[in-house]
Amino acid sequence: KNGHYYLLAYHDGNHHFYTYRVDRMKDVRFTNEPVDGKDVLKAKGGVNAFVNRRFSMASGKAERVESYFDAWCLDMVIDRLGTKDIHYFVLDRETEDFGIALDTEITPQFFAWISEFGKSARIVTPAVAEKYQARLKVILESYKT
Repeated sequence: KNGHYYLLAYHDGNHHFYTYRVDRMKDVRFTNEPVDGKDVLKAKGGVNAFVNRRFSMASGKAERVESYFDAWCLDMVIDRLGTKDIHYFVLDRETEDFGIALDTEITPQFFAWISEFGKSARIVTPAVAEKYQARLKVILESYKT
């Protein structure tokens, strides 16, 4: 993901998955030790579903998010999200504006990605839109002198 390799680790005590960038590790080597969490990961849709829910491998609360985009954004959205496990739909046949619905973890990295599109992307899921607005407000406040 994003040009990096990640180690996906499962903590059986708290039942959470954690990601670690392999290029930031020293002396990485393969072992033949058994792996915990395979069944849990499979129940959550497998590795691809896990990766597609995350932005920059940061973790947050997974939520269903619907967003609308201007037509010019389509290639960039597909490049980032792919087409598997994401519902794309046409908003306007004339302008070719579109929407997506996906399960993703709500993180600062997700909001940064949405911000790349400026006014051409809108989060329409009310609870997530409110979190995004609050984040933008904090950022704007930091620029006031």
